[in-house]
Amino acid sequence: MENNEEKFIKYIIEEYNDYNVNINNLRKNLDLYKAVSKKINHNPENEVEKILNMFFINIYNSLDVLLILIDKRKISDTNVIARKIVEIYIKNEYLKKNDKYKHYYRKKYCEHAKHLYTLIKAHSRAKDIIKNPLWINRNLIIKENKELYKDEKEGTLTKLEDSIEKMAKEVGLLYLYKVTYADWSSSTHCNMCTEGEIKYETKTGFKYDMPGEDNGNKKVNVNVINKINYILYLFIESFCSQLAICNGQLDRFKKNNQFTTWDLCTGSVSSVNQIASKVVKYYWGVEESFDEFDEKRIFESDELVLKRTCGLEELVRMTEQEIQGYLMLK
Repeated sequence: MENNEEKFIKYIIEEYNDYNVNINNLRKNLDLYKAVSKKINHNPENEVEKILNMFFINIYNSLDVLLILIDKRKISDTNVIARKIVEIYIKNEYLKKNDKYKHYYRKKYCEHAKHLYTLIKAHSRAKDIIKNPLWINRNLIIKENKELYKDEKEGTLTKLEDSIEKMAKEVGLLYLYKVTYADWSSSTHCNMCTEGEIKYETKTGFKYDMPGEDNGNKKVNVNVINKINYILYLFIESFCSQLAICNGQLDRFKKNNQFTTWDLCTGSVSSVNQIASKVVKYYWGVEESFDEFDEKRIFESDELVLKRTCGLEELVRMTEQEIQGYLMLK
């Protein structure tokens, strides 16, 4: 007879894998973002609030688009938008931990300078660019870049990581990066390994997924939706906390909703670690701790993967046997 703990674990697994439950959670997140959007300051004066607002609006709009893409069952495009949401979340955690919002805000002038230079070089006639915002703000751009250059010369310029992976590593989110951003980047860059995302099988063979056409019963991977649901909540929790808004609303939301994802076992969310450990023990009878994550044990460089291709075939065969044995026990 199952005890309460075993029933709870089975319930969580069913919830995690249920497509409609995850879509419903996504809509709940959208409602939460809509409510919070009514409380934001549209004319912030400090850099932190300006950046947080930009991050929030980008995620809010991306979430709105995400639901449309999921409804239309556009797998590849859903991954692209999901990747953007992950990037913003990791970037905000990096800036928050290091208190680098001001330096991140100043960096925009460096980016504007590059674009202004390109704008000028690309047009042989100056009159063609006089109404361009970059040209209009050229003096401010030059002034700010001179100050940045001065700080760099004096050794007082705060360096910012350009790599999302390095940001993730610094704030303890490397595993999250690996199983989301890095994985979904294949869709963003149209790598050939994602060909299956734009094709579906019919009785007469495979067809490409075209706009406005029925693509069979293909659905966006429920794991993608589940991860994004959790990240959406983590960001909005941080956002509201930093700006001291909607805390009561957030508490009610947290009380009435539970987002669980096994892939966020980085040690930063203890409840996820505990549940994941219980699941492993319940189904495989093995004591496994998720508090320490050895990412080298799971992820290898492209070079190592190429060197171990022969070993990969054997690993696949062994895994297939293990899965077959598990299915026979069910």
